Amino acid sequence: ENAKKEITKIHFESKNTLDKDIQSKKEKIEREIEKEIAKAQKEISELKKTSISTIQNISRDITSNIIENISGDKLNESSIEAVVEEVSKKNISKYL
Repeated sequence: ENAKKEITKIHFESKNTLDKDIQSKKEKIEREIEKEIAKAQKEISELKKTSISTIQNISRDITSNIIENISGDKLNESSIEAVVEEVSKKNISKYL
């Protein structure tokens, strides 16, 4: 009878210790996942910021080439830049 109680006690203590270890490891992994998610979100945010500039540069080049090909004349770069920026400000936030 005493041995049975001792085995039950050891089993219960082992289960509690194991549960605590599992919970501790689970919390540690969750914290690591949260850190990685925050890091990924920050990277995405930075990429969005830099992509706006890249998109505007590409848009200026394409616009300049199209206008030059159609009209045969090269337009003032600052005019093209102003138009591209204005259009970008109005529309780019819809997509990024």
